[in-house]
Amino acid sequence: MFNTQQNYEAAKRIKQGQTSMNKRLAPLASWISETYQVPIINILYGVGEVNRLPWLEIWFEFSRDLDQWTTQPGAMELDHGKQQAIAHQLNQLQDDRSAHGILSWLPDLGARRFQTEGLRCYGCSFEAIAQLEAHQRIPKAYIQQLQDSIGPDCLWKIDNSMGAAIFFTYTNQILEKVTADGTLERWTTRYYNLLKTYDEFDYISQSDLKIILDSKENFDKNYQGNWYYYYK
Repeated sequence: MFNTQQNYEAAKRIKQGQTSMNKRLAPLASWISETYQVPIINILYGVGEVNRLPWLEIWFEFSRDLDQWTTQPGAMELDHGKQQAIAHQLNQLQDDRSAHGILSWLPDLGARRFQTEGLRCYGCSFEAIAQLEAHQRIPKAYIQQLQDSIGPDCLWKIDNSMGAAIFFTYTNQILEKVTADGTLERWTTRYYNLLKTYDEFDYISQSDLKIILDSKENFDKNYQGNWYYYYK
C-alpha cells in the first residue's frame, strides 16, 4: 500500500493510456467520479499484513479534490463518512455482480469478494507527485546553465533535488535585494520556462509556481553547510 512511488508509476501508466485500472474496481472509481465530480485515476485494494484489515488506496487526479476528502490537510486517510459511503457502494457493486452471475463465471475474478468490514480508505494526489517529478526530470546540466546565466556574483546555487526549486543567494543582504527589486519574479519566469518542458501532464502554471529563496549564509550558519540537516 505505502509504496507511493511504485503506485504512482502504476497510476501514470493508466493516465498515459498504456494500461487500465483493475476491472473489478473500475466501477467503484466511476461511481466516485460521477457521484462526487472528482476524477479518479486508479484504485488499489489490499489487506494489512498485521491487522488483516482491508484497505483501498484511491488515486485522485487533483490535490484540491483530495484535500476535500481527507480528515485534515496533508493527511492520507479519508473522512469517516466518505469511507462508509465507499464501503457501502463496493458491497452494492459486488452484490449486483453476484446477482447477475458475473463473479462465478469470469475466470480472473473467481467467487471471492473484496472484504469491506473494517475497510480503511486512503487517498493520494497524482497531480502533486507529477509536479514534483517535473522538477526532478530537469537535467542537472540545464539547471547549471540557468544558474551560470543568472550570474555567479549573486546566485550561489539552484537546488531542486527534493521536487521544488530553491534559489540560494550568497548572502541575506542579496536575498533581501532580490526580493524587493523584482529579480525573483524574473528568475521565476526563467525557471518556469525550463520546467514546463518536463511538465508531462500540464499541471503547473506560472501563477502557481513558487520559487523558494534562501541564502548560503543561512545554509552555512544554521545548517552547518549540510544538506542532510537542511532537508531534515
